[in-house]
Amino acid sequence: TAGQTYYFQVVATTTGGTYYGNVQSFTAGAAATAPTATTNAASSVASTTVTLNGSVDPNNGNATIHFCYGTSSSLTSCTKTSGNPSSGSGGTSVVSSLNLTGLTPGTVYYFQIIGNNGVGGSANMFFGISKS
Repeated sequence: TAGQTYYFQVVATTTGGTYYGNVQSFTAGAAATAPTATTNAASSVASTTVTLNGSVDPNNGNATIHFCYGTSSSLTSCTKTSGNPSSGSGGTSVVSSLNLTGLTPGTVYYFQIIGNNGVGGSANMFFGISKS
Protein backbone atom coordinates (compact mmCIF):
# COMPACT_ATOMS: atom_id res chain seq x y z
CA THR A 1 0.00 0.00 0.00
CA ALA A 2 1.40 3.40 -0.96
CA GLY A 3 2.69 5.36 2.02
CA GLN A 4 2.63 2.30 4.29
CA THR A 5 5.74 1.58 6.38
CA TYR A 6 6.86 -2.05 6.44
CA TYR A 7 9.33 -3.66 8.84
CA PHE A 8 11.51 -6.72 8.33
CA GLN A 9 14.28 -8.63 10.01
CA VAL A 10 16.68 -11.31 8.78
CA VAL A 11 16.80 -14.43 10.96
CA ALA A 12 19.44 -17.12 10.43
CA THR A 13 19.39 -20.49 12.17
CA THR A 14 22.49 -22.67 12.26
CA THR A 15 23.71 -25.55 14.39
CA GLY A 16 25.26 -22.89 16.62
CA GLY A 17 21.97 -21.13 17.31
CA THR A 18 19.59 -18.54 15.94
CA TYR A 19 20.81 -15.10 15.01
CA TYR A 20 18.69 -11.99 14.51
CA GLY A 21 19.65 -9.08 12.30
CA ASN A 22 18.64 -5.49 12.96
CA VAL A 23 15.04 -4.54 12.30
CA GLN A 24 14.86 -2.50 9.09
CA SER A 25 11.99 -0.58 7.53
CA PHE A 26 10.90 0.96 4.26
CA THR A 27 7.94 3.02 3.14
CA ALA A 28 6.17 2.00 -0.04
CA GLY A 29 6.13 4.65 -2.75
CA ALA A 30 3.09 5.94 -4.54
CA ALA A 31 1.54 3.64 -7.10
CA ALA A 32 2.05 4.56 -10.74
CA THR A 33 -0.82 5.99 -12.76
CA ALA A 34 -1.05 6.78 -16.46
CA PRO A 35 1.33 9.60 -17.46
CA THR A 36 0.16 13.15 -18.07
CA ALA A 37 1.20 14.66 -21.42
CA THR A 38 1.30 18.38 -22.24
CA THR A 39 1.91 19.54 -25.81
CA ASN A 40 3.55 22.95 -26.08
CA ALA A 41 3.85 25.30 -29.04
CA ALA A 42 6.48 24.54 -31.67
CA SER A 43 9.59 26.70 -31.80
CA SER A 44 12.26 27.60 -34.36
CA VAL A 45 9.66 27.31 -37.13
CA ALA A 46 11.26 27.70 -40.57
CA SER A 47 10.17 26.68 -44.06
CA THR A 48 11.54 23.10 -43.81
CA THR A 49 12.45 22.67 -40.11
CA VAL A 50 10.75 22.97 -36.73
CA THR A 51 11.26 21.99 -33.10
CA LEU A 52 8.32 20.21 -31.44
CA ASN A 53 7.99 20.72 -27.67
CA GLY A 54 6.11 19.14 -24.80
CA SER A 55 6.39 17.45 -21.43
CA VAL A 56 5.33 14.18 -19.83
CA ASP A 57 4.84 13.49 -16.12
CA PRO A 58 5.47 9.73 -15.71
CA ASN A 59 3.27 9.76 -12.56
CA ASN A 60 5.53 7.43 -10.56
CA GLY A 61 6.10 5.05 -13.45
CA ASN A 62 8.68 4.61 -16.20
CA ALA A 63 7.33 6.42 -19.26
CA THR A 64 8.37 6.44 -22.90
CA ILE A 65 7.99 9.75 -24.74
CA HIS A 66 7.06 10.10 -28.42
CA PHE A 67 5.86 12.82 -30.72
CA CYS A 68 3.22 12.01 -33.31
CA TYR A 69 3.14 14.35 -36.32
CA GLY A 70 1.57 14.44 -39.75
CA THR A 71 -0.48 16.46 -42.23
CA SER A 72 -3.91 15.21 -41.10
CA SER A 73 -5.55 17.16 -38.27
CA SER A 74 -6.92 13.92 -36.80
CA LEU A 75 -3.40 12.44 -36.49
CA THR A 76 -4.91 8.98 -37.05
CA SER A 77 -2.06 8.29 -39.45
CA CYS A 78 1.09 9.94 -38.16
CA THR A 79 4.82 9.51 -37.87
CA LYS A 80 5.72 8.46 -34.33
CA THR A 81 9.23 9.51 -33.30
CA SER A 82 10.99 9.42 -29.92
CA GLY A 83 11.47 12.75 -28.20
CA ASN A 84 14.68 13.96 -26.56
CA PRO A 85 14.78 12.65 -23.92
CA SER A 86 12.77 9.58 -24.96
CA SER A 87 11.90 8.41 -21.44
CA GLY A 88 11.38 9.54 -17.87
CA SER A 89 10.57 8.08 -14.47
CA GLY A 90 9.28 9.12 -11.09
CA GLY A 91 6.87 11.91 -10.35
CA THR A 92 8.50 14.89 -12.04
CA SER A 93 7.61 16.18 -15.51
CA VAL A 94 10.19 15.57 -18.22
CA VAL A 95 10.52 18.30 -20.87
CA SER A 96 11.09 16.77 -24.31
CA SER A 97 11.63 18.14 -27.81
CA LEU A 98 12.10 16.88 -31.34
CA ASN A 99 13.89 18.67 -34.17
CA LEU A 100 12.28 17.93 -37.53
CA THR A 101 13.92 18.59 -40.90
CA GLY A 102 12.89 18.00 -44.50
CA LEU A 103 9.39 19.41 -44.14
CA THR A 104 7.50 20.61 -47.22
CA PRO A 105 7.21 24.44 -47.29
CA GLY A 106 3.65 25.75 -47.05
CA THR A 107 2.27 22.44 -45.71
CA VAL A 108 0.38 22.45 -42.42
CA TYR A 109 1.72 19.85 -39.97
CA TYR A 110 -0.03 18.77 -36.77
CA PHE A 111 1.65 17.24 -33.73
CA GLN A 112 1.15 16.04 -30.18
CA ILE A 113 3.30 14.48 -27.47
CA ILE A 114 2.47 11.01 -26.17
CA GLY A 115 3.54 9.39 -22.89
CA ASN A 116 3.15 5.69 -22.09
CA ASN A 117 4.00 3.65 -19.02
CA GLY A 118 2.99 0.23 -17.72
CA VAL A 119 -0.31 1.62 -16.42
CA GLY A 120 -1.53 3.45 -19.54
CA GLY A 121 -0.94 6.17 -22.05
CA SER A 122 -1.74 9.84 -22.47
CA ALA A 123 -1.81 12.15 -25.46
CA ASN A 124 -2.48 15.84 -25.24
CA MET A 125 -4.04 18.33 -27.64
CA PHE A 126 -2.21 18.94 -30.88
CA PHE A 127 -0.94 22.03 -32.64
CA GLY A 128 -0.84 22.96 -36.30
CA ILE A 129 2.30 24.59 -37.75
CA SER A 130 3.03 26.04 -41.18
CA LYS A 131 5.72 28.26 -42.65
CA SER A 132 6.00 29.26 -46.30
